[in-house]
Amino acid sequence: MIKFRPRDFIQTTDDLVFSAVSYSHTGDKIPGFLRYVPCAGGFKKVDTRQANKALKEHPEYLPPRGESEIPYHLVPVGRIKRIFYPEKRVPKIMNNAADDLEIKARRLIKIFSKEIPIEKIGVTGSILIGVHRPDSDIDLVIYGRKNFMLARDLLKKLIRGGIIDQLDEKEWEGAYRKRVGNKDPDYYTFEEFLQHEKRKFNKGVISGTKFDILMVLDDDEEDKAGKEKGWRKIGKIKLQGVVEDDSYAFSYPARYGIWSIEGIRELISFTHTYMGQAENGEKIEVSGVLEEDEEGSRRVIVGTTREAVGEYIKVLEV
Repeated sequence: MIKFRPRDFIQTTDDLVFSAVSYSHTGDKIPGFLRYVPCAGGFKKVDTRQANKALKEHPEYLPPRGESEIPYHLVPVGRIKRIFYPEKRVPKIMNNAADDLEIKARRLIKIFSKEIPIEKIGVTGSILIGVHRPDSDIDLVIYGRKNFMLARDLLKKLIRGGIIDQLDEKEWEGAYRKRVGNKDPDYYTFEEFLQHEKRKFNKGVISGTKFDILMVLDDDEEDKAGKEKGWRKIGKIKLQGVVEDDSYAFSYPARYGIWSIEGIRELISFTHTYMGQAENGEKIEVSGVLEEDEEGSRRVIVGTTREAVGEYIKVLEV
């Protein structure tokens, strides 16, 4: 059995690079998002539209139509060339940081490893596969829910103590545009984005470089990730509800236990924007896609594309 977790990167025999999005296989395939395609001199990052266009030439990576609205692609196990593990990138950075960005990543690892075992820290994103640029962000993976919460608490103290910088207005604007595009959607305004993001304490700036801390469940927690099982799309839905369980709101995918008049008890987000978005007891408004399984259970998916146009989770009173 091939070992993988979310935030691991999978390179195929076609030199396509996918980010794993699940803890378990779907048959003989691994769920993932296409993140990089080959180009002259290396790899080029792609968004959802570009990824789906590229995969028209590789239909074996596309999920069957008419089933779940989950937006991932599927990597056949037989097409795997290499798996990049974030936790294995850390020793290389600690022993030989090759450039300024890796030096900053090493500084962050040293800071967080004062509270968290270094073997529970990883580096994903462009640094993981060595295609980063001087202006790239740093994506730190923290393994285990308890460790992640410790990392958030530490980051909060570091920001308030002036050791790590909070994002400035321009950087927040850039983060917002990265998620929603160049238009100002009325369903999730910049002001609403700021209200939600500033209380999460999962982002910071070190020496002018933005970084994120990302939660991935540890080996003994993976049974909490939920299993995919014959879901079918019902249609778009907008509803209000109350968060009853935020334990895995920062996980990937983010999972919320909710109460709603419609009887829906689970909300899942596949987009980073809405991870850690709401806490227990908060009233939320949700726009997404309703799904139902063979037993009649229903759930709402938010983030049926990475950009999640028209889909959102927001607290009604932040």
